[in-house]
Amino acid sequence: MALSHVSKIFAIQALRVARLVYDPVGVAGNLTSTATLTLSGAGSTGGTTPYAYQVVPYNVNGDAIPSTATTVSTGQATLSAASPITLTLSAAYVNNPCKVVRTNAPAGLGNGLIGFMKAGDTTFTDTGLPVLSTYTAASQNPAIGAAYNPLVVVPGSKTLELGGTVQAETLRGDFALLDVDAFLKDASATFTFAKANLDLWPILIGGTVTDSGTSPNQIAQYSLTSPAGVPPRFNAFKIEGQSVSADPINGDVHIRLNKCKLNSFPKYGMAEENYETFQASAIAVPRLSDGAWIDTWIDETATAIAA
Repeated sequence: MALSHVSKIFAIQALRVARLVYDPVGVAGNLTSTATLTLSGAGSTGGTTPYAYQVVPYNVNGDAIPSTATTVSTGQATLSAASPITLTLSAAYVNNPCKVVRTNAPAGLGNGLIGFMKAGDTTFTDTGLPVLSTYTAASQNPAIGAAYNPLVVVPGSKTLELGGTVQAETLRGDFALLDVDAFLKDASATFTFAKANLDLWPILIGGTVTDSGTSPNQIAQYSLTSPAGVPPRFNAFKIEGQSVSADPINGDVHIRLNKCKLNSFPKYGMAEENYETFQASAIAVPRLSDGAWIDTWIDETATAIAA
């Protein structure tokens, strides 16, 4: 029996956001099944700590087979701009954009997709780049799908509400209404939450979080800065909410907007003789890579919001 398409949605259980860091327009081109890597740079000589990489050519039809892993030893405890590892792509593959995957990072930097080489690029440098997303050959489609940074908790989630802007045009003639057409211009989301999370603000409005001091004088500080005369630009992000009270007894309901940007400054501050609650609203548009706007689904067995 197929799972019912109908469910109650009672109470929000979890709310997560993740910064959208790559959303490429589909590209054409001839895929080659493998690619060749060589390694150079200060980080590629000496030491016994192996790092491993592979590249994956891709186009609108999918990913090619990833290259075999190429390893390098480095004496550095961590990668840095002073001791980078440079990957050089075989000239045979410069007509294809490629994903760059770090498959082994003994310094604790993380394994996964770390960046992209556009068509025509011949080198890529790893200076200890953060992982954009996990990557496995079994999950290559959609091959050029968007990449996100790790999820961040929206703490004390209270509500997630969706809306949209519709443009309707009417055709009149002969003193009568002849036809009407309507289309979705954009979608929107408003969410409220009960606790501040400093790691949330860099995703929504930019800025950085820094930690300093030692206990009992530690400080976690969020700062929003920009060059003189240049206003901060908001980031793109996805947002997903989960309700674990669905019609399936052990199930849940998820709602996700895949590409959003704030359309007003989020409400946060302090309240007199009461708890402050927080609110943000965003406009949603389709992703360039696959046109995805909104996803809503019912799970027969509840699943946590995916990374």
